[in-house]
Amino acid sequence: ICQSEFYKIKDAVIDMKGSFVVLNKKLIWDNNEDYYADTDHPMSNAMGPYDEKTIICIPCYGYGDLMGDDIDDAMDMLKDGDIEQELQNVLDEIKKEDNDGDDEKESVMKISAGVGFAVADVITAIRNFLKASDERLLVTNMNEDNTWKKFENNKNYEFGVAEFVDKWATTRGEEKAKANIAKRKLLFDAVMPYFKKHFVGHRNSAAVVVAEMIRHTGNDKSFLDHLVRELLPRISDGEPRVRRQGLVGLGNLSDVWSDELIPTAPAILSSLTSAVEDKIEIVCISAIKSLIKILKVIDINTVTPSLINICFRTRPFLDSENAEVRQEAFKLFGKLCKFGKDNYNFVEQVHKNMTCFICHINDVNEDVSKEVYNTLLIVFKYLEDDLVIENVLTPQDNFEDSCEE
Repeated sequence: ICQSEFYKIKDAVIDMKGSFVVLNKKLIWDNNEDYYADTDHPMSNAMGPYDEKTIICIPCYGYGDLMGDDIDDAMDMLKDGDIEQELQNVLDEIKKEDNDGDDEKESVMKISAGVGFAVADVITAIRNFLKASDERLLVTNMNEDNTWKKFENNKNYEFGVAEFVDKWATTRGEEKAKANIAKRKLLFDAVMPYFKKHFVGHRNSAAVVVAEMIRHTGNDKSFLDHLVRELLPRISDGEPRVRRQGLVGLGNLSDVWSDELIPTAPAILSSLTSAVEDKIEIVCISAIKSLIKILKVIDINTVTPSLINICFRTRPFLDSENAEVRQEAFKLFGKLCKFGKDNYNFVEQVHKNMTCFICHINDVNEDVSKEVYNTLLIVFKYLEDDLVIENVLTPQDNFEDSCEE
């Protein structure tokens, strides 16, 4: 290694590549562009802008220690032009690394201005941890879908964590299904202790992970039972955000529904129906959304005994001041129609709510208005009134005909 003064300057040597040293020009030149070192190394290629990364043509053999054949070999390299070629190779390599770094920076979602230092540091730490774990596909997916942005505020935090867990689970190769389930079980075991913490953030984050993992249990019924067993107590947690995640988890059962879950359907339906009346809107909305998801997979015989009870509980939300609550309540009523066949009591509920439907079809919120429009389509299909459908109603873009499900 060269016996030069710049080796004594902290951070002066950026890198060594082959026979060359990459120096920090700002540290080894003074303001007059005079070289600090007292040695006579060849500096012919050091001219250029006063930038930070500069490659210097300095053979790293140690001038003071070269003897005999070593000196001859070094001189032969200079005569044959190998030094110039090696220098060009190194320059090309550095340029490629810089371009790769630029591409990586462009693909990484930058943290928004105004985000607190602590939150920004945690997001950066998670990203760096994933890179160090060689989770490049996962990082890329999170960059492309702006998952990092959801970590930046309380409103979207749970959605960000759920999306993170979902992407982590789905980036595992399907050909290693058993090994992947084993890894998911390890994740479940890792978050379990946090349910016993008093700090809300611990319990909430753990609940988000478990709720999302329900969708990724494969055919492992035992693993699914463990997840549900841990999630059910969260529905009665004193913290609304934790309660919400318990309800989200029950709704996620619709993604892995099987005949083995049919015996638990009445209990699940009862829990979600009761949660609809929660005084906290975020919990109420999650209960309605999860109820809509579960109604897609459970049979008529399970729902029929609770049908009118659900109607009574959700009726006040059709006139809620919260637009999202109104929208989800109307959507739920439309989903109930497929369970009301030949049910006089449900027909009575339809007629009682018809005035409400007509009023909100011109709701001040456009999304609510579209949802009411679609609900009326389903209601008139249920009533088998083809004339009204043909002459008055046409499906909106987001129309889902629950009567056909």
